[in-house]
Amino acid sequence: LLAVHAGDSCWAVDGSDYVYALCLHSASQPHTASDGLNDISFKHRRLFGFLFSLSFGDSREDAGTRAAASFTFQDLQALARKKMKFFSPASLTGRVPAEWGPLAGKCLSVIKVNTLAAEGSVLGKFHWSTPDRLPHRFMWLWDSVFHALGMVILNGPLAQELLSSVLEELTPEGLISIQMLPSGPQNPSMTQPPILAWGVWRVFSLTGDVEWLREVYPGLVKYLDWDFEHRDSNNNLLLEWTIKPWSRFCKSAESGMDNSPRFDSGRILDSVDFSVYAAQDLFSLGKIGAVVGKPREAQRHHQMAEDVTEAIHSILWDEELGFYFDKPVLNASDVSQYNLPPFRQVFASSGLLPLLLPPSSFPHSRAERLVEVLMSPDHFWTSFPVPSVSTSDPEWTEDMWRGPTWANVNYLLNVALNQQGYAREAGQLALRHLEVVREVYQSTGSLWESYDSRNLILPDKLKKKGKQVGAVCDLQWTASVTLLLLNENVVSKGYESL
Repeated sequence: LLAVHAGDSCWAVDGSDYVYALCLHSASQPHTASDGLNDISFKHRRLFGFLFSLSFGDSREDAGTRAAASFTFQDLQALARKKMKFFSPASLTGRVPAEWGPLAGKCLSVIKVNTLAAEGSVLGKFHWSTPDRLPHRFMWLWDSVFHALGMVILNGPLAQELLSSVLEELTPEGLISIQMLPSGPQNPSMTQPPILAWGVWRVFSLTGDVEWLREVYPGLVKYLDWDFEHRDSNNNLLLEWTIKPWSRFCKSAESGMDNSPRFDSGRILDSVDFSVYAAQDLFSLGKIGAVVGKPREAQRHHQMAEDVTEAIHSILWDEELGFYFDKPVLNASDVSQYNLPPFRQVFASSGLLPLLLPPSSFPHSRAERLVEVLMSPDHFWTSFPVPSVSTSDPEWTEDMWRGPTWANVNYLLNVALNQQGYAREAGQLALRHLEVVREVYQSTGSLWESYDSRNLILPDKLKKKGKQVGAVCDLQWTASVTLLLLNENVVSKGYESL
């Protein structure tokens, strides 16, 4: 029995064969080892080393009583089997090849440890998820969508909760903050990539829960309306990330690609990725609206998605270079006022994301050119594709979104390639991703935030916003995406066919 008193940090332990207590103390209020919980000790046979329960309360007695209550079960081994089932690759589909079992198990472990019960005044209604326990530790908008996509193949209702918890933070104006603490939003003026409706639709496609779809639909509509009202200053249907030109290492946290060289000029941009995400969400809203009995709204969402798609194709495509680039919005006086450097087109992975748009509205010749750039070793087809910046770009480095490979973008591009009819290339990308992530896991024991696109440097040696501190380890979206690629490719299609 392990009980914790949060107020004075007193810990007490009752093992299977003995009782002892460990109390953390401050200089002003020391505690003795015997202080507190002898009257609520319990005896259990040693089964797995020793048994313990963790609980919090307003007093040591309260904490101990809560902890003791958790030992009211009758069959300990049955409980243990139930708890451990989540970590078994067999709980995925039952057909994970043995050689992929350890990686699948690691993915499950990372997903489980970063999924939390309802907590606090703000996150107090649904289960929610965090990218990692440190340093991010709270709920983030677009991360949560990737978490839900991984969770849905394990537990559909829980995946729905992870998305509902994000929508629960919708402000009366329609904003969903980039980051949410149990006590409230951390950055109440910034959002993140709008992929919620897309995520909701993909989760619903597996759960079939129409009632849940009806519940979340109004919030999805309100949030996208907020994006177009507050992130389209020139009213051309192309959305603009918040930019902080004074920041040296993170000019656009809102974009999710914090320090990408796309933002080095400090200019406000009609952004490729923001606009693609919004169009994708609008198409998804159209599908959702049709299911929940809102045909007129569904048609409106679909038509707006088509209009945004047309704007992307007509304004952001560079015919000469065969790529999609951001376009500056700031006028000459704005540039002079902020003393901004010249704008430069950057071959970033964001320029490949228009492949997510429907094939029916995508010029085939453009798709061919984009896939050609993606599969070129001189650009994006590196030892571990897809780098966040092409290796041919002079700004490519080993620093976060300036070169390293990210799992979430790989998954988006895998979806996009399959959607455009490039199944072979999608399978090759999935295989490369899985092989390198497994290789690095075998070397380090971790799943990482980002990876060296050349696969020469381990993630813990990469730069992060100018500092040699390494990538964050055991990130949940890497676990979720890797599990998805494993399930959708190795398990469903067979490793040999990729």
